[in-house]
Amino acid sequence: MVKKARSSLRRKRQRKIVDEYCSYIVEIKEWEVTYSHGLNSTPKLFPGQYSEHLDLCTKGLFHMPEKHSTKGVSLTFIGDREIFPLKNDSDFRPRCVGALTLRGDRRDFLGKL
Repeated sequence: MVKKARSSLRRKRQRKIVDEYCSYIVEIKEWEVTYSHGLNSTPKLFPGQYSEHLDLCTKGLFHMPEKHSTKGVSLTFIGDREIFPLKNDSDFRPRCVGALTLRGDRRDFLGKL
């Protein structure tokens, strides 16, 4: 029986994921607002008698950070009336404002308003 070298038996330590905070500046070139309001046809899925949908779609160019400067980006903001908790909770802290995807030629943002 052959013994494995001691170095191959060592486990790699998992590195702690560090949150990275950075700012992005986008120049908006064009925008479009979509809104619809109607009767709720699926009350089992969505509470209430009415349903509504609101979103703001924008297209623009990055100015900051320099790495993405002059690249186009698509930003979509979805309206949400229940974004804040109904009760007055002083311990409530939002986790994020949205999600930004930067992969190759794909650059888009999805967030709530």
